[in-house]
Amino acid sequence: MAVRFPYPLRMGLDDLPRAEFAFPGPLRDKLVSAILSGAKTSTTALLVGYERANEPLPEVGQRSAVVDSADRLVHTV
Repeated sequence: MAVRFPYPLRMGLDDLPRAEFAFPGPLRDKLVSAILSGAKTSTTALLVGYERANEPLPEVGQRSAVVDSADRLVHTV
């Protein structure tokens, strides 16, 4: 059985969907810092948020680019 990947295997950070934790500011900076240190290893969101934004649900194995308050790509998850 073939393995299907949701994204091409060769892509740069700019090609990944963005993971924005909270609004830009102190809370986002705190969350990004926790991600980078390894203290934050999971997250959750409400289904209704995806439905209202008409966005697809994340898939297992999907990668995203974490951005900080200055909109810089700082990490992948």
